Amino acid sequence: MLGLVVLFGLFETVAGVDSNAGSPPKQVAKQENSKAEDRRYDDVATVKNVVEGDTIRIVPAIDGANEVRLIGVDTPEAREAKTGDQPYGERAFRFTESALDGMKVGLLFDAERKDRHGWLLAYVYPMGDAMFNEDLLRKGYAQVYNVRPDDAHRREFVREQRQAKERGLGIWGLPEDRRCELANHGNGIGEGSPACKARLNPAPRRDSRPEHEHEAAALAELPSGRIWTARTSPTSKPRPRWQRTRATPSTWTQTATAWPAKA
Repeated sequence: MLGLVVLFGLFETVAGVDSNAGSPPKQVAKQENSKAEDRRYDDVATVKNVVEGDTIRIVPAIDGANEVRLIGVDTPEAREAKTGDQPYGERAFRFTESALDGMKVGLLFDAERKDRHGWLLAYVYPMGDAMFNEDLLRKGYAQVYNVRPDDAHRREFVREQRQAKERGLGIWGLPEDRRCELANHGNGIGEGSPACKARLNPAPRRDSRPEHEHEAAALAELPSGRIWTARTSPTSKPRPRWQRTRATPSTWTQTATAWPAKA
């Protein structure tokens, strides 16, 4: 009887091991794949919330910092108490929030890990997905903002921005006056850019009419019933002024032909 009890216990032990033999390898494989993916990045964290279209807050903190600024991109300001919202800022914020909020992300750093404010600087990758910095540029939510020495992906960023600009996506589809409200990072838009300066201070309009047409227009504006002649001031670029004279109509015709007459 004792032998049967021992044998039954041994059978249960073996059966228990066999029943769990299938699941641990799958779990182990999944864990190993996750670890291998994590090793692709300098660090891994979870997005606690989105601060701006180009800024996120993570947990746990890395090197004592939990705010991450996405390298090489600048989205319009949104929910900014001091300066107010910029055009397309709320849309950029919503896009980043929908893509990253609560997600596990991988972080890759460049030459510098932090900016002067103590914020982390990183290229952000949703796990198993492409770089999110590029995605912002590709869809027109941001413009290129490269600051040396953190510019390892400058060429790729410029290419993505050029394609978005050609297609008129996002900020590149805004009316010109609205684009002039954005930051100027040397991309042809933003306050102080050449296009916006030209819009605020247009060049003087040049009249391409021939000189004789100018004469005819000037004569047509003379007070009717009086005879006038043109005189010039002794300057390098004389500005004509009109002086009344007692000339006869025939003299007037000759004078007008030679307009403007020298003083």
